[in-house]
Formats: sequence, structure tokens, C-alpha cells
Amino acid sequence: MKNTVSKNDIELLLWELWEYWKTLWTVEQVSTDIFNILNLAKNSNWANIDHKVWVNNLQNTERFPWCEKVISDNVFAHQVRLSEIVDELMFFIEEIVNEWNFNSKIDGWYVYWLALVHDDSEWISPLKDIPTTIKLWLSEQSNKILSILEDSFIDILSRFHEDNLKYGMTSDKLKELYLDSENKNSLSWQMVSYLDKVDWFMSCLHEIYNWNEWFKKQFKNYIKILTEIRDNKEKYPKIRFILDWDINKFQNKINNLPWFDSSNDYDYDKSVIKKTWNRSSNVLELFNINWLLDIEKYLDKIIDTWIIDKSYEYQILAWADWLHPDFEPNVETTIFKSYEAWKIAYAKMCYIDVNWNKINWYDAMYWKCEIPFKFNKK
Repeated sequence: MKNTVSKNDIELLLWELWEYWKTLWTVEQVSTDIFNILNLAKNSNWANIDHKVWVNNLQNTERFPWCEKVISDNVFAHQVRLSEIVDELMFFIEEIVNEWNFNSKIDGWYVYWLALVHDDSEWISPLKDIPTTIKLWLSEQSNKILSILEDSFIDILSRFHEDNLKYGMTSDKLKELYLDSENKNSLSWQMVSYLDKVDWFMSCLHEIYNWNEWFKKQFKNYIKILTEIRDNKEKYPKIRFILDWDINKFQNKINNLPWFDSSNDYDYDKSVIKKTWNRSSNVLELFNINWLLDIEKYLDKIIDTWIIDKSYEYQILAWADWLHPDFEPNVETTIFKSYEAWKIAYAKMCYIDVNWNKINWYDAMYWKCEIPFKFNKK
């Protein structure tokens, strides 16, 4: 593979991106921006480069930019939310490592950091966040071009580690994470990559729950992706032990551990511990692909369902981060355990937007008017 790209290469890549590149700029502008970044990667003088420009760029990068959305989301927020999913899974990851021999060891905190940086190249990429469904159709040559570009992005970002909002992270460690994201081979990356797809799947479901019928098509695209993951055992081979396991059996094992077993006499409020277990164990359903695929059967009913505003209850969970006996908010409003776990994990998330406003996910979770005027409620 050659190590340089030409304008013809860029034009080929953009042509294959088709409708997506039209959401960016002109071919000429995108090409200019790409070559500026390639030259920047070769430049040893970094003194006058403002990293915050790239952060703002990512926060202004929306997923599904061609669709009307209930939640104005961005890739920076997506990374933070994905790390919260991993944080919710941390207890179970530790139990997998310590108690059950799957012949695979998982470093939970490495997965957490990988989730938090896996899309960082989009902070400076003129191509923004190319959707998975579009990447799947790229030719071998276009994938080679993308790989060259990503190498340049990684070189720049890893050298800017002190300004990268990743405290305590060395340049070498950060580059290791970025290369892991690009090479797409490690167990940690496969776990993040799988959860990344589940995240966007759940984002589509949440839009539909807010009566946004635009997202039926996007939702069904992810149904196809998840079906392929389930049926093709060569997909994510290093985490098949999770994707193909008996989740109910694992949940029962966890439930019988001493601190969850009600037959043991410990000095704690068992009802609170049990509620915590029931809430936390729902996150394991994100690996239950059959259960996720079954959600499609309910799409028409979901569109016709009046959504219940639980933003205050999610706010309590976000503040407390555990179920205190004095307030045990009931946040479950659907039969989809994985969706409920997704919402709880994201209720914990907050970040600062481009205007230095604090954004809490539970603030953006519901329409601020009774009936969305852009969409027809059946």
C-alpha cells in the first residue's frame, strides 16, 4: 500500500461515500482540508495549533446528519456515553475475570479508556463520523486511503496528549489506544466496537420512542448489522464467549454471590442491594443479541406509545449513582431491559458543549413540548 494520497484518491473516496459526502463540503474544500492535515502530521512545529478547534469540531459532528432528530447528539457525547456503559459493566467484567475461566482476560479500565477515545480521529477529520452502514460498502482502495488518513490523525492526536482532555495519559499510551481502534483486532476493541453498534441501535430506538418515524430505516439498518454479528461467528471472534453465552445462567451465578444472596446474614439493606442488582444486571442484556433483534416486532406499537417523562427520576440516579433507601426512583417504562439499562447509563453522563454550557443527558432525553410538532402522533 502506498503511503501517500492524491487528489484523485480523495475524489474516489468521496464518490464512494456518495450521499454522505454531500453533508460535508465540496470535494475541493474536503480535499484541501485533508491535505492540510497530512502536511500537519509531518510538521514538527506545533506551537500555534489550537486543539480546542478539533474538540469543537467533534462536538459539532452529528450522527445521522441527514435525519430529523429528537436529540441533537454528537460524537464527543457518544464517546462519553459509551464509557458510561462500560462503567456500568465494570463489576461484571471483574467477575468474569476473577470467577469464570473463559480463557480470555478483560482489562475493564482499558476498555473504558478505549471507549472514551475510539472516535477521537474525528476531532480533526474533515470526513467527520462516517456511518458504519456506509463504510461497509467502501472498496479496498478507499479503505486503504482511509487507513492512511487515520494514521496521520493518530500521529497528531497522540502528540497532543496533554491537551486531549485525557488526564494522566501519556503520549505512548494514548497512541496505543488509537492504534487499537484502527487495527481492530484486540479483544478490548471488539468489545468497544460491538457496544458502539449497540449504542447507535439504542439511539435509533430512543428516537422512535419519541415518535420519530424517520429513524425506522436507520433502526432496521442496525437490525441487519446485529443479525450479521449473531449469525457470522467470524465476527468479533475474541468476544464470542460473551456474545454466545447463556446470559441468564451468568446472571443467576452473580445473583447467588454472598452480597446478593438473601439467605446470607449481612449488615446491609437487602432490598436496596437487590434493587441495585436488578438495575445493574439489565446492562448484560446489551450482549443478548436475540433479545435486541426481537425489539423490531414492537416498532409500530412503540410509535403509538405515549412516552413517560422520567427526567427527574433519572436526574436522581445521575446525582446519587446508586439506589439510596430514602429514594428508590422507578425509571423503567418499557419491557426492554437493555433499553432501560442504556438510558440509566447515559443519565449519569454530562459534558461541556461548545458554548461552555453543561449538558446533562437526562435534560436532552425528552421533548420539551407535549407533542413533537415535526412528527405525526398516530
